[in-house]
Amino acid sequence: MSFHGHWFQWKPNRANMSYKLSCCVLCVLALSCSIKEDRAGCPAWLTVVSDGHLGEDCENGVLLVNVKSEKNGYNERSSIAQEPFLGEGKVLLVPREQRIDVDVIGGIREMELSDSLLRIVPGNDCDCIVSGSGRVKMLSEEGMLALPLNRNYARLVMTFYNGLDAPEPYLFVLSGNVDGYLLPGMEPHRGCFTFLMNTGPGNNFMARLPRQTDSSVKIEVRRKTDYGLLSEIPVGEILYSLGYDWNSSDLNDIFLVLDFARSSIIVSVEDWVYESLFKITI
Repeated sequence: MSFHGHWFQWKPNRANMSYKLSCCVLCVLALSCSIKEDRAGCPAWLTVVSDGHLGEDCENGVLLVNVKSEKNGYNERSSIAQEPFLGEGKVLLVPREQRIDVDVIGGIREMELSDSLLRIVPGNDCDCIVSGSGRVKMLSEEGMLALPLNRNYARLVMTFYNGLDAPEPYLFVLSGNVDGYLLPGMEPHRGCFTFLMNTGPGNNFMARLPRQTDSSVKIEVRRKTDYGLLSEIPVGEILYSLGYDWNSSDLNDIFLVLDFARSSIIVSVEDWVYESLFKITI
């Protein structure tokens, strides 16, 4: 799990060029509008504000404001510092239309935005993404949209015991079928996700998962020596049987205790008192 922050950049392409041209056109229109004229064709000022706590592991990320209009293809993306936005919001120049879609996304560190896909970099886990999405009518000169930020990632913490004093001989590979989010709306995007879980304090292994659309998430237990597969832990199926809700506004963290000595796994979820024992084959 990488905690090295950097300023977020999206890949230059024709779509980005078109949105820059759209911004220029709006600015020219705004300057050309006067009080005496019919202002129906003039752009409008939209104030976007958000509330919510980013959390300690999101504080060093970058916040992205994505504004999209279907009618004329307008798409503005602003990468800004997180804390000033949470305190003051952001004022945007937008076209006057019936439908303006807005996404506010915080916690971006390593994920990449290309066209409409905010994608997990292959080999990484999910950034600590918090976001809010909404739609507003902009038919007057000014408008406001308040978007609460919700937690769009779940920390998976696995504690491992093998009953041996020898150095750890295993690798734990986490995989699933969601590799990012689509804009606007932040819907999970179906794609291959694979991550070698990081070693944390003690016997803990950690990763961050995006929202899921099925129960495909699993952990493969492999030998370090030859990468041979020893066992598969059907994490997604276990969570489904326990009633874990991937559609919850804020995703809860997941805790596993994998005990090779007892050939068992105990699963618990933040805010749940329920624990269950599952047999595994090694």
